[in-house]
Order: sequence, then C-alpha cells, then structure tokens
Amino acid sequence: MSSNTKLTKLLLILLLQLTMLHQMKSMSLLMREASLRSGSSLLLLTQGHRQLSKKISVLSSLKNHKGSNNDDRSDTNSEHDNRRRDQQQQQQQQQQLERNYKISLPDNLYRPFFPIYYNDVYEVPLPPRHRFPMSKYRQVRERVQDGIATLTSKDGSDGSGYTAADTATTVTTTVTTAPAAVQLNFIVSPLVTKEDLITTHCEKYVERYLIGDQTELELRNVGFPWSPEGVNRSLSSTGGTVAAALAVCNARKEQLNVSLGGADIQVPAATLTSDADGDDATDFVASAGTATATTNARFGPLFAAHVAGGTHHAFRDRGEGFSVFSDIAVAANVVLRDFPEIVSRILIIDLDVHQGNGNAVLFQNDDRVFTFSMHCKGNYFSAKEDSDLDIELPIGCNDETYLGTLNHWLKRIRNEAGQFDLIFFQAGVDIIESDRLGRMNITHKGICRRNRMVYKFALDTGIPIVITMGGGYPRKDWEPILRAHTDVYMNAFESIRSFNDQNR
Repeated sequence: MSSNTKLTKLLLILLLQLTMLHQMKSMSLLMREASLRSGSSLLLLTQGHRQLSKKISVLSSLKNHKGSNNDDRSDTNSEHDNRRRDQQQQQQQQQQLERNYKISLPDNLYRPFFPIYYNDVYEVPLPPRHRFPMSKYRQVRERVQDGIATLTSKDGSDGSGYTAADTATTVTTTVTTAPAAVQLNFIVSPLVTKEDLITTHCEKYVERYLIGDQTELELRNVGFPWSPEGVNRSLSSTGGTVAAALAVCNARKEQLNVSLGGADIQVPAATLTSDADGDDATDFVASAGTATATTNARFGPLFAAHVAGGTHHAFRDRGEGFSVFSDIAVAANVVLRDFPEIVSRILIIDLDVHQGNGNAVLFQNDDRVFTFSMHCKGNYFSAKEDSDLDIELPIGCNDETYLGTLNHWLKRIRNEAGQFDLIFFQAGVDIIESDRLGRMNITHKGICRRNRMVYKFALDTGIPIVITMGGGYPRKDWEPILRAHTDVYMNAFESIRSFNDQNR
C-alpha cells in the first residue's frame, strides 16, 4: 500500500471520529435543553397552579371521573339539565311567592275596614349620631297597638275587631264581637317586587340599588349607607304601601260586585259616586252598557295604613332625602295597572313640611294622579318642583293659618278637581313646633285637627284612603314626635268609629 493511501485512510478515520464527537455533543446539548424546557414547564405549571388551582382541580376531577365514555357524558349532561331545570322551577316559585302580597281582606263589607301594615322588623343599624330616627317606627307601632287595645277594652259594646300582632307573625286574625266592629289587624309589610318597582322607577336604577352599585354622591343624597338590611327595609317600606292600596281596592271591588247584585261587571271608575241620593249614606251608582245598579246599603268605610313609607323625595332614577323609592307613586301605578275598572283617578294629599318633589315629577304628565302638596315655603333642600297644586306656607306658620288654608283647599278640590277613586295621605308630622328640621309652629292639637280634617274628607266623599308615615325628626326629647306620629293612626281609628256610629 502506498504511503498516500495510508494517509488517506487515517484522515477518513479521524474525520469519522470528529463527526461522532460532534453528534454526541449536539445530542447532549439537546438533552440539556429539553431538560431545561421541562424544568421551565414545571416551574410555569407550579406558578399557574397558584392562580388556576380551581380550574385545574375541576379539570383533574373530570379527567379522573370513572365515567369517561359517551354514556357517562350523557349522564353528566342529564344531571346538569335536571339541576338547571330545578333552579328555574325554584326561581319561578320564588317569583310567584314574591308576587303574592300579604293582602288583608274584610270579612264583612258592611263593617269598617282598617288593616295596618308595619315594617319595623327590618330596622337597620345606623352610624352613631345619624340624624334619622330609625327606632321611632317600632315605638309608634307599639303605641298604636296599645292605644287601640285600650280604647276597645273601655268600650266592649263596639268590638273593634282588633288583634295585636307578634313581630314574627305576618298576618293576624281579625276577631269581631259586634255588628259594627272595625275590622282591623296588624300585618308585617311585604317586600315590593321588582316588577312593581319598575312601574315607576328606572330598571337600571333599581338593579344597581339592589346590589349596592351606587356612587358616594348617590348614597349621600339619600342619606343612608348601603347594606343588605337597608335594601329589605326600602323594599318593605314600599311593599307595605302597595299592599295597603291593594287591600282597599280589593275591598272596593267586592263592595261594587255586591251593589251590582253579585254580577262581575267591568265598570268605569268614573261612574262611581257617593251619596247619590243626598241622604248622607255612602252609595254606589254604577253603569256598564245598559246595566245600571244603585244601592243605599251602607258599606263600611275603607281605610288602610302603613306605619312607614311616605318617601316622597325619590325620583325615577335617583333618591334623596331618606327616600330610595317612592312608595306612594309605586302603589298608585300598581293600582292603576291592576284595578282599571275600580280606579281611574287618584288624589295624593301630601302634608309633610317638605314638598313632595319626587311625586310631583313622577306624575307631572299623568292626568290620572293629582298631586297636592302643602308645605313650608322656606324649607326646600333641593330644587322646587311643580305639583298639580302647591300651597306654600310661611316659616313659623301657626295652627289657625295652617288649618284654615287646608280646609279651604280641600273644599276646592272636592268641588272643582273632579272625581277621585283613591286617596293617599302622606301624614308627615315635621310641621310640629318641636321638630328639628321643620321650621313651622303647629301644635300637637293642630296636627290632630289636620288629621281629622283629611279623614272627614275621605269619609264624606266615600273614597278609600291609604295613610302613610312621613317626616318627624325629634330633638333630645322624642315624646312630641312619637305622640304626633301615633295620633295619625289613632285619629283615623277614632274617625272611622265615630262615622260608623253616626251612620248605623
């Protein structure tokens, strides 16, 4: 073999060895890179586990589930469908339950009817030194219960039909002992439904309030901090007034059916009248097509009350002045929707020291509701709005001026404003001389005379009336405010009994 051939072989062997070494080195690098990648993946997975542990757990449980075949997937889907169907049924049942307000109905249409709703079971703790007197609602309700019980115990011949309600009881049983008994019970205010709230208020506003999605400015304007307890209180404050209005409208409908001989006839509310024959008895004259019916039967007066509500500063999409929703406006709209054959026009008598500005705006383009607000001229805390009838009284107004003015305008409303089918009375007592925010000088006696004047207006015209609370802000001594609020309801009870005695 020549020397050149040997040299060539050696060079080939060396080249082959170098190639093999290079390949081994490359493989080592690849393995090292793969190891690093694997380590990085494990590191990333560990970090991601901290953030996505719930998702990984769910995926893992699905992966390790014994039933991984198609049949098991079908079972899983079926279980999901059943669960979703059960949830839908529960929601429907809850909606139906919520829609069923606790409506009190009279046992006897010829006896006075006076259900009283209250919502102090939803008392909400407020920050120290908060100026809203939350505890007054329970104190007033207890005083009214005690006062009515005392009156009826002194006069056993009347038989009030009154039963005190335990706070855990939603509806009491009416007990009567005499033909002329006042049918009266105390009922826990139901929560208003969203369906009824949006007859009056913006749906987005309602939804935002329910979940606490409000700005600091909105909360400051209302005057309450948001809380779940506060939501229930606001809903019950409106729900009680709605239930009270539905109660008297249901009773009115039954009275009308009886006056028509039991016929279930759709009668325009404008054809209803009172005392048609001038004998001072409440009559009902109704016409439907060619059918006409008249009765002189003395049906019992229809009153209902709420020891809460009167939140007349709420607007369509905002609240202010301790008013989240307008209970009177919502109740009015619900009644107009649900009882078109009974109620075509509504009168709101607002005698709070402050203007009912929210209701003025809510009904400014609605001829079915007449808003009458008599208030202090120098006590606006926001822009003045235009009611159908605004009567401003001076700062420091006394009993004589106040009562004379009210009497004048009630007469004019009766004679000039047309027929009404339902009255709402916002019975604020912040007109009293001792009120911390009132700026008027009406005495306790003057407030009682005011109340009786409104009740006489309702009784004389035969129009059902719904009474709500209103403003009343005590100084250090709470007694004048508590007594004034209590007498709003006691005066109503006494007026009903007196009217009934005179018209037996």
